[in-house]
Amino acid sequence: TKFEVSQQVVAHAIANNQKILVGTSGWSALQLQQLESQLAGKDAAVVVVPNFSVGSMLGSKFAAEAAKFYQDELNKPGAAQVGREFLQKRGFDKAAAETFGVGFAPDEWDGLYKHLKGQGFTDQEMSTAGLIKDGTKGMIDRYRNRLIWPVKNLTGDVVGFGARKLAREEVDQGPKYLNTSETPIYKKSQWLYGL
Repeated sequence: TKFEVSQQVVAHAIANNQKILVGTSGWSALQLQQLESQLAGKDAAVVVVPNFSVGSMLGSKFAAEAAKFYQDELNKPGAAQVGREFLQKRGFDKAAAETFGVGFAPDEWDGLYKHLKGQGFTDQEMSTAGLIKDGTKGMIDRYRNRLIWPVKNLTGDVVGFGARKLAREEVDQGPKYLNTSETPIYKKSQWLYGL
């Protein structure tokens, strides 16, 4: 069962002091108690997220789809040219951008939102993942006109994004750097600083 597999994964993480996320969507109260007793007194960074299924939220499929969207946008002609020039001025060629998965968030209110909605993702999933937010006329993208770097966990799955503003200050008064907000699987202190 999924629960038995999760117990084995947690045991492995504890034995090897690894960071992992355990989603407990569909678990019984007894199974949650067993997991808590398995973790009692252990130092492994096991993040237990009640009522959460990694695959349905910001799991690898969801995050990979967002990352692919941004990477595809960087390679399109037109508006992304400013992003490519920014990278080139800093010695970051196309091969390096591909190696690190760098992307571009278009200067649109809902480009990623429309794309992910077309892939069957829900507003709640996208909002919880920190990629969209409520605007005055509906849901809007969190990142616009920015270079995007994926933040990956120890297994290489994308868990969040870092974004660098491209517009001048008089055009965009937002922060120069904007990271994914805290989500059920993205904790800045864990993934960026290893705390």
